[in-house]
Parts: sequence; C-alpha cells; structure tokens
Amino acid sequence: MSAANKTDFRQEDALQAVVVADSFNVRFAPLTDRRPRTLLPLINAPMLEYTLQLLCVGGVKDAIVFCCSHADKIKEFLSRSQWSKPTSSMKVTTVVSEGCMSVGDALRDLDNKSILRSDFILVNGDLVGNVNLRPVVEEHRKRRQLSKNVVMTMIFKEAPPKHRSRCKEDDVIISLKSSTQHVVAFQRQRSQKKFRILQEANEGVEDIKVHYNLLDCGIYVCSPHMPQLLTDNFDYQTMDDFVRGVLGSEEILGNSIHLHVLKDQYALRASNLYMYHVVSLDVLKRWSYPFVPDSSILELPNGRLVYYSDNVYRHQSVKLAPTCELLENVAVDAGSKIGSKTIISNSTIGASCIIGENVKINGCHIWSGTTIEDNAVITDSILDMNVFIGKGARINSKCILGHGVKIGEGITLQEGTRLVGQSLNGLEPLQSGSVAAFFYRMPSSTELEETEDLECAVWDKHFGDDEDEEDDDDDDDGNSAGGELDDDEASEAKTFEEMLMNLDRALDEEVSAQNVILEMNSIKHAYGIQIQSLTTMLIKAILELPFRRLGSRQIEAKKFLEICVQFVKKFLPLLQNYIKNLLSEQMALSALEQFAFENSKIVSALPKVAQTLYSMDVLSEDGILAWWKSKERLHGETLRIAMKSFIEWLENAEEESD
Repeated sequence: MSAANKTDFRQEDALQAVVVADSFNVRFAPLTDRRPRTLLPLINAPMLEYTLQLLCVGGVKDAIVFCCSHADKIKEFLSRSQWSKPTSSMKVTTVVSEGCMSVGDALRDLDNKSILRSDFILVNGDLVGNVNLRPVVEEHRKRRQLSKNVVMTMIFKEAPPKHRSRCKEDDVIISLKSSTQHVVAFQRQRSQKKFRILQEANEGVEDIKVHYNLLDCGIYVCSPHMPQLLTDNFDYQTMDDFVRGVLGSEEILGNSIHLHVLKDQYALRASNLYMYHVVSLDVLKRWSYPFVPDSSILELPNGRLVYYSDNVYRHQSVKLAPTCELLENVAVDAGSKIGSKTIISNSTIGASCIIGENVKINGCHIWSGTTIEDNAVITDSILDMNVFIGKGARINSKCILGHGVKIGEGITLQEGTRLVGQSLNGLEPLQSGSVAAFFYRMPSSTELEETEDLECAVWDKHFGDDEDEEDDDDDDDGNSAGGELDDDEASEAKTFEEMLMNLDRALDEEVSAQNVILEMNSIKHAYGIQIQSLTTMLIKAILELPFRRLGSRQIEAKKFLEICVQFVKKFLPLLQNYIKNLLSEQMALSALEQFAFENSKIVSALPKVAQTLYSMDVLSEDGILAWWKSKERLHGETLRIAMKSFIEWLENAEEESD
C-alpha cells in the first residue's frame, strides 16, 4: 500500500462526530436560562455525558461539540470531565459560534472552518442510547463507494403510532425503496390528519414501501460533502429542510439519502419536556443499558446508585424513613432524605434533597438541593435546583419551577404554570409580596425566529391543536395519493382483553401463580402501562371472569359472588403481588367502583367481594377507609351506597380497638 493510500485509510478510519450542543429553542425554559439543555441532569448525569458515551462506544475518535448559548459552561464541564484527560479514547474539542441560529448555521460554520475531513456522525447533545454505530457507518461507506452522491444515512427505529416514545412532532411518513433503503419521499406529519405522497416520487420504482411506524433517532451518518450542500443553500435551517431539499432536487443533482432501521437497540432524544420524561423512565427501566444509573461507564457527579427491584435506584448515602415507599421507576441521588409515609413513583430525585412526611410525588423530576415539606403533592412536573415547596402545597401537572423558586404553605399551582425565582423585566409575582416566585413569560416566536409554534403544548405527548385541520386544497395538485392514518397501536381495550385471556387460560391449564405474574409483567412492559393501571385492569379482569366463563352477562348476584370468590382465592398470590400499599389498594377499590357503575345487576355482590379481599389481607382497613373518605366520584355513588354497612362495621371496629 502506498503512503498516500495509508494516509487516506487512517483519515477514513478516524471517525468524527459533531455534537450540536444548542437546541435553538426555549422549550425547557426557564430551566435553560442558566445553563444549556445539554447540561441539564438526566437522572444522575448531564445529558451530554450520555451522548458522548454513545459516540465513544460507537467508535468515534474525534468529537466536535458545537456550542452557541452558554458555551462557557459547556467548556467548563468538558475541562473537568474524563474527556479532557490524556487517557480518553475519544478526543473532544469545542467550536464556539454565538451567532448561529440553527443546525444548518452550525454546519455551514464548520464547513467554512474546514474541520470535517471525512464521513462524520451528526447528533444533538440530548441524545441517549446504546446504538452500535460501527455497522451503520460501514454500511454508509459501502454505499458511498458505489455512488459518490450518497449524502447521508438517517438512523430510525421502529415505533408504532401512539407508542410511548412518540409525540406528534415525531410522526413521519417515509417512502422507501425497500431493496436499498433509499429514501424516496419524506413528510413530517405534525398535526395533519392525512398524508399525500406525490406520484412522481414513485414513478419507475417497483419496490416502494410507505412507513408510518418509524421514529427519527436524531442520528445522521453524513458524507464529507453534506456541509457544502448546506453552504450552497442558506434556506436549509433544520435537518427536515435539508432532507426535503435533497429529495426535491434528486432528479437534477443526483444526491440521495438512505435509511437504517435499528433492531433491538435504543436511541432517543430528550427533545422536549415529554420526551425528557420518557427518556428518563427508559433509562430507569434499563432500555439504555449499559448507560444506566448504576453504571460504571458513565461519569456520575456523585457516584453510582444502587439498583433495587422495580427499577428503584438510590445512592448508599440516602436516608429513608421506614414507612416511606419508593414504588417503581425511582432514582434518589446522594445525600437526600425522605420522610415517613411519603410515596414516590416514576420520578427522579437529585442530590441533597429533603422531602418531608406524607408527600406524594409521581411523574416528577426534582433536582438537587430542593426541599419539599410535609403533605405536599407534586404531579408530572420539573423542579429546578434549590426549590422550596411549603407544607400542604399542591403542584399540578406540567409545571416548571425554575432555580430558587419558593412556594408557600398550602399554595396550589394550576396545570402548566412556569415560575422563576427572580423578578426580571417586571414579571408578575405568584402572590402579592412574593419574593421568590414569579410567573415566567415565554418569549414570542418572532423574538426567537423559530419555525415552530411556541404555543404548542410542549409537555404533552401530542403537540398542537387536537382538532382536525382544514384540508388545504391549494396544495393539492391532483397528483397525490391520500389516505387516513391507521392506528395500529394496541388500545386499552386490547390490553385488557389480553390480560383476561391469560387469566382464563390460567384457569383452564392450571398455570402456577408465579407464571401468571410473569405473564402480567410481560403485558405491562409490552404495552408500556403503569403499575397503577395494571392493578386497575387486574381487578376488573377478575371481576369480568365469571361472565366470560359462563358465556353470559345475565347472572344473578349470588351466583356471580360464588364464582368470583373462587377466582379471588385462585389468584390471591397475583393480587398480593400487585396490591401491597395504600395507593394500589385505592386503585383496586376504584376498579370495583367502576365495575359497579357499569354492571348494576350484580352490585349487591361487590361489597362481599371487598370483604373477601379484606379478610385475605389484600385490602386493609386504612386503605378502605381512605377510599371511602376520598372526594373523587368518577363513577357515581353506586358502590358506596352498597358498601355503607361494611364501612360502618369497619369504623365501629376501629373505635372499639381505640
């Protein structure tokens, strides 16, 4: 081999990557007012750490972190990290350009600096995954050897509509030549209800397939001349602009884009608040293994967490009161304290947090130094560092509390509230006299020059307006093929039916309780349902079994009770496995309540079913009385009226014991 060829081989082999460390939007505001999104904590490590680890394991030798906003903080983080050490297997450098407003601008800047030498990987700094990039890069290089006009290979993964990892902005329809994975057409759906595929795009191609079950992972393997195309086309701002532009001019310029679909690997961007929560839970559920909270690979500021059952992680220095409960999908970082009777689920707790007694936290991300006093309730929200929540406060869904916010005793925040701890530009205080809680005002789209609508519900799974949009007849040139999008995701009814079939089969085949539990867990993970929903479905399924076994809903209450009690005894280990705290007991009673509302003919049997569950220690006196005293009446008073005598007996028994 000649010296020149050896040099070319080394350059080709030294894989480069570009990490865009700016989101160019304010979706996470005010969390990103003090630091870039890429340095926000995802469980117990900054998001950028996950991204760099993915690239390093994937064979990247030279990573370029492109910085715009908060560049000094990114450089400081990298200088203190393992990536600055001589022993690091991947060289990480920063390029700063504060004037860039988009990914397109960033790549044009890199093209002008002639930094990119060969094929490179393009990602954002909020990417989490465990993808083996080497085969994808090799596949791309082989294609480029056959055709120098191959511009890019996009990496997607299979995810059917309404899958937990999709939100409406991720809905994409892609038309592919299946034999070569050559992208023929690309359409981002957003809030559209119909799709159109130009017939010209498909002419002369026999093996075209249209896909609506793919999710963009945000990983692009790019050819060296890709940045030059962006330099030549200043209207290409986003990656979507680039893809549409290349496909639109393919017949003239000959450039092509291909697709690689992942199999059994994980990669997702925490690109908005909903996806941040999804990715966090996926990491807790170990989909991103080996990049998990107890990892020895990730560089963790406070060290590794210890992994327990039900995807619960906690640092060895955490102090838990004996009666607090970490239900499932929970991480608690170093030095935090959790008080008695506090219940936490599907949430992450940062370092040095103090959480009082009888606090309820679900679906939240609470960052370091935060204090939450007794009896507070926080749901589906994010609390930045050093936040204070007073006694009995209630933080409703989709709230974002910025650094240093202080909420007083008994305060209730309405859904979607965003607060900051300092008054800037005359912000309105939460209450008269508030010194550390001010309503945050989102910048307008004209101030930010964003192409997306900033009024979209960036926390929700589904973006934009849910109402049907009017068809734009002006865009219909008569050469398009249209169709309604089919929802091939299993509905709740299908999930319930599968659970019911498993229980029915367990009775016929005398399946052991342990195997039934495994089957229920499989259903839970397959459909991505929460443990509370599983408990509700399980109770309803057992109640439904008598109707199913007898093949009729015309059953007397006495006969229903006789059969149902048999099934309760048969599936007692199953019930005890899922109903083991006050929250799950109330979910079970809510299921009974709903079943009574929908099946009035057998209501008289249901209090005795509840008594059976009580006598078998599935339901406790505290759980039943807590349900009875709750103010929720989603399914009327039917069961409560029937249960009155049983409740009076319980209350009298409680008084006598006192």
